[in-house]
Amino acid sequence: MKSFGHWFDDRFEEVRQVLAGQPSTGAEPDEETCLRKQRTRYRDSLRLIVPELTAPGERTYADVGGGHLAWLVAPRFPGRTVALDLGGANDAEAQRLGVRTARWDVTAGDAPEPAGSFDVVSFTEVLEHLPPPPFPHVRRVGALLKPGGILLLTVPNMAAFMKRVKFLLFGRSPLKLGQVFTEEDGWPEHIREYTVPEVRRILDICGFEIERLRTGDYGWHAWRRATTLLHRVTTGWGRTIMVRARKRPS
Repeated sequence: MKSFGHWFDDRFEEVRQVLAGQPSTGAEPDEETCLRKQRTRYRDSLRLIVPELTAPGERTYADVGGGHLAWLVAPRFPGRTVALDLGGANDAEAQRLGVRTARWDVTAGDAPEPAGSFDVVSFTEVLEHLPPPPFPHVRRVGALLKPGGILLLTVPNMAAFMKRVKFLLFGRSPLKLGQVFTEEDGWPEHIREYTVPEVRRILDICGFEIERLRTGDYGWHAWRRATTLLHRVTTGWGRTIMVRARKRPS
């Protein structure tokens, strides 16, 4: 495999080209725009699973949530790559990119895939949209993994630097719950965000050993450059918590 950076850039462009012809629907941005806005976060998230991206063999991958990571990594998981999500708007594009899709509401029950059938599962920017407690959701996602399999988890950091500033100075909640409403999604904003200690505790209770945890700053605000530098020398102050965790043997 070429260097991670070159591989990511090439694959990102392949995925972008597939999505470029997809028309926008309603007031929401089109899928290509969403992909481009998240490019840096996707790149940094996937850096956590470079060993799995380069390992030989018929490995398998499942992405629970948006599906973008499955589209990006599909060539590196020739065994099977699946995107599990509530909707089905991008099934045709997923198939062109080598990804099988399946419907799953993680809050409603077990996945429509056999337990213990995946080497890597990503669960990124989803947990904050689900009602607490988080343990049943994480356990259901974890059930997809083989013993010793890798979970890639990302979630917004409730205790990020800028959120602390806004709360202390202006009394503003870190959440945006109730600010946006659509007929299709209701109130789609974050229901519950988590701190670094909470994420560590959740994963421990749900049967995972954390191998790497970091935070990053991927928001768009006037102080982004300063906070990006800050989170590089502090622990747990970035806007996004990123975790690579290994499932414990039963």
